Amino acid sequence: MNRPVLLIVTGTAVVTLLLTPWIFGALAEQRIDAGVAHLDAEDNLEASVVDYARGWTTSTATIELDRPDAVLPDSDIPPELAELVEQLAAEPIRLVVTMRHGPVLLGETTPLGIAASTIHLDPELPRYREFLDQTGLDHLFEIRTVTGFDGTSDFVAEMPAFSFNNDVGVVEFAGADATGAYDALSRRFQAQGRANELRMTDGDSTFTVESVAFDSDSTWHSPLLRFGYAEASVGRIAVDSLTEQFLLEDVAARFDVEADADGEHATMASEYSLGRFSDGDEFNLDEVAITATAHRVNIGALTAYVDASQQAALQNDAAAPLALGAEDALYDLLGSSPQIEVAPISFSWNGEPLNATLRIAVTADNLPPRTNFTLLTLAFQGVVAVDVTLAVSDVLAASLAARGLGFQLRRAAAQEQQYMTDDEVQTIANAQASIALAGLVAQGMLTPTDDGYEATARFADGMLTVNGNAVPLGLR
Repeated sequence: MNRPVLLIVTGTAVVTLLLTPWIFGALAEQRIDAGVAHLDAEDNLEASVVDYARGWTTSTATIELDRPDAVLPDSDIPPELAELVEQLAAEPIRLVVTMRHGPVLLGETTPLGIAASTIHLDPELPRYREFLDQTGLDHLFEIRTVTGFDGTSDFVAEMPAFSFNNDVGVVEFAGADATGAYDALSRRFQAQGRANELRMTDGDSTFTVESVAFDSDSTWHSPLLRFGYAEASVGRIAVDSLTEQFLLEDVAARFDVEADADGEHATMASEYSLGRFSDGDEFNLDEVAITATAHRVNIGALTAYVDASQQAALQNDAAAPLALGAEDALYDLLGSSPQIEVAPISFSWNGEPLNATLRIAVTADNLPPRTNFTLLTLAFQGVVAVDVTLAVSDVLAASLAARGLGFQLRRAAAQEQQYMTDDEVQTIANAQASIALAGLVAQGMLTPTDDGYEATARFADGMLTVNGNAVPLGLR
């Protein structure tokens, strides 16, 4: 190669290497703007880029997130923490994103890409600054991302271990981490992570959360719906004090949403399980398992129904037409003959088992014209049928009967302005429980088994039958 050509090739390569980071920096800025715009479009969320400094090989963005209309739900937040929680919720969140421009990303697991980013909370947030000073941390969390040429962003998130003392007590956190990926083109999000242990001690009281984990893989379909799954579990939640004992073990939940072949309907499933719940006294719940599945759910009608219901709740002055919109969507939702099955419903209470199932079937062929449709149509024109099965041990049946009778005794005493002690109520209720169960057996409402009772019930066409026996409802 002659010298002029060599100089041209070399010069072109140098210029390309110099300009490429600037070009990729511009691409990274476009992605930041697009991502913030997407967040800002979400309900009850305001997102904006409050500062952006783009250099040749690096850039820094400060993003502010705020929920001005957010209302904290009623909960049992300790009084000493309630004020702090409200103050934190009222302050906007600022994230600082530091980016290194591609195409060469040295030191990353993916060495080539558009950009590599590191995300932290803004350390200048007042409350956050106080927390960092108190714990000696540089940051509460760190998210590192690498965006490839195909638009996929891989990320790693970490929270370091920390401990601190304050007026509330001692807080110890063993750390957490997560990994995942987001494909901007398909809007597919994958993530999995875990947190080890959180322990809070105040005098003689200790609150502990152990072994938190989550896993998800889903694709965005609409603000209401994502196709895929998400699951989470907690190994142990415990409160231990001189006056209170509380224990939850092996808590887990999973949600699945899968589109049907026609693309217009979906199957939705949720599973819940609990290894053990105990109050340290007489209430012990074990081996809880509940699975609920909805088949042939009309996606468009479900979205319209949720939107109309939310609008009706927010705008009381226009509730009538909005409620009509929700009814229109409900009619369309029922038009696909959805089926709901809750099975199993099972648990053991103080060592005594209960098993149940619930099935709801919709027959769209029995729907009247839209102009004649009302909610009463569902019950009395064969549109909806409900089937229930129940199997319960004799000990648990007697305990539930006694509790029900105890409630009735307390209510009757209150109406008569009489006072009964808990012991008096319990003694009478326990004595009458066996009589009440025998009466239900005699009426055909319960069927005795070798170790307890069972029953089946069906509600259809406005009629209720239990174990094949008609039960008058007086609704027609």
